[in-house]
Amino acid sequence: AKEISCPPFFTSFTKRKVIDEQMDKWINLKVIEPSQSPWAAPAFITYRNRK
Repeated sequence: AKEISCPPFFTSFTKRKVIDEQMDKWINLKVIEPSQSPWAAPAFITYRNRK
C-alpha cells in the first residue's frame, strides 16, 4: 500500500510525559516493542474514574 504522510497530533507537555512514561513501561514489560516502520498510529490518552 502507498505510504501517506500525516502531521503529528499536538500533545501538551504534560500529556506527552505521561505517554512517554507509559510507553517505556510497556516496552520494559515486553507488551510492545520499538519499531522503525513507516506506518504509525496516534496515541490517545483516556482517563478512567477521573484519574
